[in-house]
Amino acid sequence: MTAQVAGEGVLEVSLDGGLVPTALAPDAPAADVYAYTTLAAGLVADGVHDVRLGLRGPLRLAHVGFCG
Repeated sequence: MTAQVAGEGVLEVSLDGGLVPTALAPDAPAADVYAYTTLAAGLVADGVHDVRLGLRGPLRLAHVGFCG
């Protein structure tokens, strides 16, 4: 999974409304609110799932990508 974010805060990702298995955060806040950085995490799931994204703090989300 990849996500393009700007600002500071945490992007939380959960499957099927369960506990938050993945939390992504930029290393440091960007100087510009539109200076996006790409974060990546290994997220393994079989079958079909609902994906829930939660933004905590002043964080902008531009794109989320999955492959596999």
